[in-house]
Formats: sequence, structure tokens, C-alpha cells
Amino acid sequence: MYNEDLKIRLLHPSLIVKNYVINENNQNGLKCDYEQYLREMINTSDYFLKKSNYEHYIGPISEENGESDCISKNYEMDFKLLVSTTLVQGQREYSNQIMQLTPKISIGLPPRRNDGEINCILLHEALRLYDFKQLEEILHGSSKFRKGTPEFEVKNFLNKLLLKKNLFFLFPYEEDDDYLFDINNYSDKMINALIENFKECIKFINKYRNQYDTYISFLYDLKLYILKVDHDDMKLIDIIDTKVSDTFVYLKFRYSHM
Repeated sequence: MYNEDLKIRLLHPSLIVKNYVINENNQNGLKCDYEQYLREMINTSDYFLKKSNYEHYIGPISEENGESDCISKNYEMDFKLLVSTTLVQGQREYSNQIMQLTPKISIGLPPRRNDGEINCILLHEALRLYDFKQLEEILHGSSKFRKGTPEFEVKNFLNKLLLKKNLFFLFPYEEDDDYLFDINNYSDKMINALIENFKECIKFINKYRNQYDTYISFLYDLKLYILKVDHDDMKLIDIIDTKVSDTFVYLKFRYSHM
């Protein structure tokens, strides 16, 4: 992050990669699906329930039809991870696997791949490299960027911002427990760091997405902080305790040590 005092680490793959656990089959419906636990949290938020006229949000019948991930009659939005494609690919292929033997027993397995390496781009750092004009050049220019380069990941992110939908991004990191957290006002500093990282993107959002809402969320102290892009700033609109999501609690405390 922009603030060097903020030590963060990527969430466990089970909280990011869909269907990460092999043979996952729980009768209670809990599974590796970040959209599911975000929807559970959103359904406890007074801010979002007001937008839906207090109707609970549901998931899409089929993702093949381009439906949004969080749907009510009056309001809907799509969930996206605020992370590079190469980082998700790295987690999927080079992290230790998990196999469910029974609903109560899971075992660790070697990674899917142990050959070579993958060049993972940190999207939030890559975005700091470009100003608004350069972002437009990356998006509209004729250059074809190679996968694994900052330009490729930035263009992929900008294309998501062009979707004609309300977008809810999850910044899939948490505070690093290996460091002492004696920083005063940590959440405020995290918000300021995100604003600094995405300030040029905010200009892009204001130009290309002024008819749609854009949210950026992050985790701290097992709480989900939700920011909304508002003109040239991001404002905190809600804080949700993650314990309201059975899916998040299940994934976090069952698999995070594996």
C-alpha cells in the first residue's frame, strides 16, 4: 500500500478462489465463493437494504446470462475482486490444495503446479504508476499488452469499470498478524491509502461511470469496510462485522490454517 506502516497480506485462497476446495459438498450450502459471503454481509447492511426497499438480495439464476451477482427488484450490483488476474491464477495453481473427505474432515494436498513461477502483478501498486491521461491511453490505445505486465492488468481493470452496472469491489487483503498493530486509527489510514492508490482511477470513474455506483471494500479486524466513490473522493458508508456471514466464518476459520 501507499502507507508503508500498513502491513497487509492476501486472503487465504478459499476466500478468493471459487471452488477452491476439491469435492466440497456441504448440505448447509457453505462453499468457496466470495460472492456468497459478500451477499450475506450486504443483506445485513441498512445502507444497501434501503436501496432495495428492504428486500433481501439474491444471487443470479445463471451467471451465463450476464446477470448481476447481487439482485433485488430495486437495486443490483456486480461483485469484483480488486486484484490482478495473475495473482488469482497464482493462488489457484501454486497454493496448497485442500480436499474435503467428509463435511467435517479436510486434508491438505500439494499445489496443482510446482514447476516454474508466475509473474504476479499487484494491481493496487500498478495503478499508482499512471495518471488519468495514461489510463485513457492504455484503455483506448492500439497496443496489445502481454499477460503478466502492469499494462495488461490495468487495462483489464479499466474494462471492468466500463461495465454498465453498479460495481462492488473487494480488496482481498487483511492486516498481517506477523506485525504488531499498535497503529492509531488504522482503518482511517487504510482508507487514505486506498484513496491515494486509486485517485487517478477515481477521475476515470467520474468520467465513464457517473451513472453507476462504484464501491470499494476492504477487511480489517474481521470487519468489512465499504467505501463509495463520491465525486473526487471515497466516503465510508458502512462497516459490517464478518461474523454475520456464515460462509465467511466457515471459510476463514476452517481453512485459513491449511
